[in-house]
Amino acid sequence: MKRTRLLSVITAAALLFSISTSAASGMLYAMKDTRGYNGTDISITDADKQAPEITEATVSAAIEASRRVLPDTSEYTKFGYNSSYTVGEYGKQTLLSLYWTSEESGKRADVSVSTDGFISAFSVSYDRVRDKPVPIISQAEAVKAAYEFVSGANPDHAKYFDTEHARVAYSSSSGTYTVSFTANDGGTVISGATAQVRMSYLTGEIYSLTVSIPSNLVDTSDTAMSDGAVKSAFNEKLPMQLRYVVKYDSETKKSYVDLVYRPEVSGKLIGADGELYDIKYVYAGGGYKYAMGANVAADSTAAEAETADEAFVMTGAEMSGVEYQSGFLTPERVREVIMSSGKFALDESMGIVNSSLSKRSSAFTGKDSYIISVDFKSEKNSAYAELDAESGEILWFAAYDTAMRADEPIVYTAETLPYPVEEYRAASDELIKSLYPDTYAEYVYSDEHADSGWIRESGEYNEYDNAYYTYVRHSQGLPFERDRITVSVKLKDMSIVKVYYSYTDCEFPSVEGIITPEDAFDIYAENVGTVPRLYPAVKLEEGVIYIAESDISSAEKKLFIGYVYDSPYYQIDAHTGECEKRNSVQEYFKDTAFTDITDKRVLEAVSKLSDMNIIKRAELFEPARAITQGEFAAMLSPVSPIPEAYAVKGDDTAVFGEDYDPDLPLTRAMAAKALVYARGYDEVAKLTGIYVTRFDDDAKIDGSVKGYVAIAQGLGLLDIPSITDNFESDAELTRAEAALMVYNEASSVR
Repeated sequence: MKRTRLLSVITAAALLFSISTSAASGMLYAMKDTRGYNGTDISITDADKQAPEITEATVSAAIEASRRVLPDTSEYTKFGYNSSYTVGEYGKQTLLSLYWTSEESGKRADVSVSTDGFISAFSVSYDRVRDKPVPIISQAEAVKAAYEFVSGANPDHAKYFDTEHARVAYSSSSGTYTVSFTANDGGTVISGATAQVRMSYLTGEIYSLTVSIPSNLVDTSDTAMSDGAVKSAFNEKLPMQLRYVVKYDSETKKSYVDLVYRPEVSGKLIGADGELYDIKYVYAGGGYKYAMGANVAADSTAAEAETADEAFVMTGAEMSGVEYQSGFLTPERVREVIMSSGKFALDESMGIVNSSLSKRSSAFTGKDSYIISVDFKSEKNSAYAELDAESGEILWFAAYDTAMRADEPIVYTAETLPYPVEEYRAASDELIKSLYPDTYAEYVYSDEHADSGWIRESGEYNEYDNAYYTYVRHSQGLPFERDRITVSVKLKDMSIVKVYYSYTDCEFPSVEGIITPEDAFDIYAENVGTVPRLYPAVKLEEGVIYIAESDISSAEKKLFIGYVYDSPYYQIDAHTGECEKRNSVQEYFKDTAFTDITDKRVLEAVSKLSDMNIIKRAELFEPARAITQGEFAAMLSPVSPIPEAYAVKGDDTAVFGEDYDPDLPLTRAMAAKALVYARGYDEVAKLTGIYVTRFDDDAKIDGSVKGYVAIAQGLGLLDIPSITDNFESDAELTRAEAALMVYNEASSVR
């Protein structure tokens, strides 16, 4: 960067600083929040509440730090910044958000840097790729470049990142890789500490960086446990949890409820001493100040809410295409049902402004039900309701204040609430008993699922706050998390401002004959395992580890060893003992070379498809093995998706024929048909008697597939070394041939 340009940027920064501080001086504000961990008060001194002065030297130092990620700003014409100061029980921090803009190109760059030089975020604007080409930059190259960028951004924290703990996500819609690094100390993962880089897979240009890692980390002095001690501790203090889950039967096309064991992952761990610990995150926001360095926004006045002058009556033609039937609730009847209890925040002033009728089919029984939805609105309030159109059962109600709130609302504590704390819960209990008399006994109140608005002994609330209560459906003493009732009670007048009811018409399996939690753990440990992780603790008490918010805490943090289940994405069938993967797991990137591929063209195709996350990276590819129909479907669908049911619900017969079997080998003719089908040329390819291929065995190609073969050949999709003179329709397609075909498709489509 030229010296004159550097001087102009610094001069512009100083000029903007001198203007913005005077403009923002009247905009400083503080918000007091006394909530702390476990409901305790945070005590912040008056001195701490005073935000440090942002001087020209402060801004210049931040600009200098930003050079680590944005070394050249010569293309930008304007500079500005925002500053924020946050203080909590475990530290304080001032953050500067710097930004550069170009009037000519419209580009913008942003860097978030603390006053001690830590860069937490960086981004530059970029144009999305429209033609979605195959990547030029490999994932291996992307990981290396991203690691160097992360290390250079914050050199003092570089030791916590490496290329062994990186994951890569490919996005064809934006033309980017997203490389995510998990921080670790000597190979042991540091919980919650990450860095993420987004970059172009065509040019390698880096578009953004986000870093979340605690400062002031202190190495642990704890020693790891033996495998036997780990197993004993888990079985005794953190056993596998038995629960109901919903599964899908591809044969019956219906859902059903099953029993599984799942690992406990909700804020608990086993310490290196073999004891059970609860994880509590310290609420660090005791105070907050914000000042704008440039572009101060003007005040705006919200427009008054529209008032419904008269009720809107829904006709049969306006019911979302669902035929109206006699006996269904009308919108006015919905109002009457809700108001009849006298407990909901709905009154005559709220007019009906919209309504609709929809049909829903049960995933378990296939039975249809009809839901009527109604929107209400007045000058000050609005509400939304969903009811069963036949039975009148309330499934969902929510009321909202749309009027401007008071600048100084009434403030309550648990002792000064308008009603005793227990009466809010009693009002919630009474409501669900009256609304759902046939099923309420199955729902059990759950503190675990209480929202952040539940009433604590220590805390402050205002007149607009609500108390929240959640009830989870139980059967045979076990929770069914899918079905819940949630109730919100307004603190000011105890009116019901929200109720949500979920009830599934399903059958629950018997708990008889299931395996034990110990057996489930053994199966899980053998297939998945448990691992130690490091937790940045600001305080340790008996049975509790306290972790402060990493972005503002300046306190010293000791890395605490805790053992957890390795992956929450697995479960054990309680009846069969089978280890099931319930969600996809993105594994760490491994720069494998597919050592069994000797053909350079095949290696290029497989490597590129691997960069697109289509082929899983592995040491061996087995290029000569016949590919199965299911494998080919999984390989092709990310490149050119066939119908929604394709390779998901077992409906691939539309592509491969009635003899489709995902476990059987794929023929060349079937591959050609799938490729052309994916292009949308199916109807044209079905025409007979008009196609001739360039293969020597053209006369032997069946007429029902010749159109597909001819079109695939014409598009260059069959341009592979092993298919030249003869096509050999019934020959089994090898994995190498399949990779080349799919790569040809990816290259031509993109």
